[in-house]
Amino acid sequence: MKAPAAYPRINLIPAEGRSLSSPIPSFAVPAIFLCPLLIMALLALVQTSELKKHRSTRRALEAQQQELAQKINAMTNQKALLDKRKKQNSAIQQILENKYLWSEHFKEMSMMSPRSVWLNELKAGTDSLGKKEMILSGAGESSQAVSYFFQALEQTSFCRRIMMVSSKRDAATNPALYRFRFKCPLMSEPPHG
Repeated sequence: MKAPAAYPRINLIPAEGRSLSSPIPSFAVPAIFLCPLLIMALLALVQTSELKKHRSTRRALEAQQQELAQKINAMTNQKALLDKRKKQNSAIQQILENKYLWSEHFKEMSMMSPRSVWLNELKAGTDSLGKKEMILSGAGESSQAVSYFFQALEQTSFCRRIMMVSSKRDAATNPALYRFRFKCPLMSEPPHG
């Protein structure tokens, strides 16, 4: 086999345009490659600096947020305490305003009670439906005295809806007593006047 023939080299660039040197000087070649790297390093440095500033600002804002949250919690607790005290003061004020009326009703009850009837117990409670009621229990020397006391209580504005729970003779006492138990539904506050 024959070796391939060598082809002649032909330069098609006109002789006056031919230059023996490269169009880019040799000292500029490294600068061309280094310039983008320097620009990227400078951008990375600026971004890192900005990121540090943002992190610092974020930490400061988080600290302020925590401080404000603590202040809000403290103010909420103070408000709850003030609301509780206002309710207590309101309840006390209402009791003080109604104190005279209650005492008037008890005074009225004691004045209408016959000498032969006395109260052993007077208490407030709730019925099976959760409504407030007053329970009166005591004894009398006769059934007529107990009946008279019940009718007198019915005439008051305070005990207008009074009901007899029980009334029976207690033979264990000498002389025999008539024990009674009344209940009276209560309004949220006593009637005025």
